Amino acid sequence: FKRDRTTRRYSLMEINGRFWGSLPLACAAGADFPANFVRLLLHGGDAVRAPGFRTGVRCRNLTQDLEWLRGAVARLRTDRPVSAGRIVADSLRLLLPGERFDLQSLDDWRPGVAELWRIAGRTAGMVRHRRETAGWRRRMLALRAQPGPLAAALADADEIVAVCLANRVRSVYAEHRLRQWLADRPDLAIRSAGIEARPGAAPDDRAREVARRRGVDFGGHVATATSALARSPRRVFLAMETRHALALARQFPEAASRVFLLGACLDRGDVEIPDPIDQPEPVYDARFAEIDRAIRRCADLLAARSVQVRVP
Repeated sequence: FKRDRTTRRYSLMEINGRFWGSLPLACAAGADFPANFVRLLLHGGDAVRAPGFRTGVRCRNLTQDLEWLRGAVARLRTDRPVSAGRIVADSLRLLLPGERFDLQSLDDWRPGVAELWRIAGRTAGMVRHRRETAGWRRRMLALRAQPGPLAAALADADEIVAVCLANRVRSVYAEHRLRQWLADRPDLAIRSAGIEARPGAAPDDRAREVARRRGVDFGGHVATATSALARSPRRVFLAMETRHALALARQFPEAASRVFLLGACLDRGDVEIPDPIDQPEPVYDARFAEIDRAIRRCADLLAARSVQVRVP
């Protein structure tokens, strides 16, 4: 309910017709609310038992515990790690006999088995994704030494599409820089799009200002989603991150061999160009400088139609 201070009246806000998320803990402690609800419906209020309960009972959600452990291990390589001792202690606590779980129970084993099956499926999916990601990164790193596939694709292309997540920063800059440096190729269409773009969204203001100082005008650009692109047999995609490339390969399977990371054209560093969104202006400038170096090499490949990348 919500109370109106002026009229002092209460208004009904919501009726949530479900049990609460911590219900397994109540049941494990002896307060079996679902059983009492069934008794109430079948036999009336006289059949409802007082909810006696035990204190000190602990209950865990296995899916969330494993997710926390995965995140904690990933943070070991960051500047804000979780202590290794805490990770080991929390992992061992899962094996203690006194620990109870929301779904794993011998007297009703099916929900627990279903959760374990879901966890196994998610884990297998994560392993597949990591393998795909590693494969793409190896392929893009190999292009630095042997850019033949990229050179051939660019030479045959009738359209180049720069792709990032939202089509508001990196891909917009790449599109307009490509237009500048490939102005002598009117036969080559150049555009940009975003994997999760909100159609019609304007470029990021900070990106627009930093790009302007670098001689790139975003003009009246509005975001376009990759899902709005029609199929094209000779289109080349230049993505900023591996996840964008994987999404493009799934979205346009017929064009998977023509999806590349723009950072593969850099002579050093990572093959991904990270998103500077909401970072200080020097970060935007550094990302745009990387895009400039990569695009300059793409332009060299187009001009020379060579399998060797020329350093400007």
